[in-house]
Amino acid sequence: MARNLTQLWEAIQTTGHHVVIDIDQVRPDGKFDLEASHSNGSVKGSGSGELRPDQIFFVINWNNNTRGSYQGFFGPDNFINGSTFDVNNPSSVAGWRSNRAFPP
Repeated sequence: MARNLTQLWEAIQTTGHHVVIDIDQVRPDGKFDLEASHSNGSVKGSGSGELRPDQIFFVINWNNNTRGSYQGFFGPDNFINGSTFDVNNPSSVAGWRSNRAFPP
């Protein structure tokens, strides 16, 4: 059974940013498109990604000229723990954790 990622959720970064993620649907091949925002909605972006049984990957193109690459793993508690970096500035890195669990 696939994990349901289609409700609004947040990736809480170690930088303090709360990235709000909206995935409309995950296609049968695991690919998806998304909309996102952070900084109380002042920074917005869109992107795409892929869901695998225990992993998620996505890239967000932000309207502040940054491009976030995110990868995460579903832990035993079904929360996602991961890392992110700015594709345009790869030394800009952060960890992140989802604000809720995604049971299989």
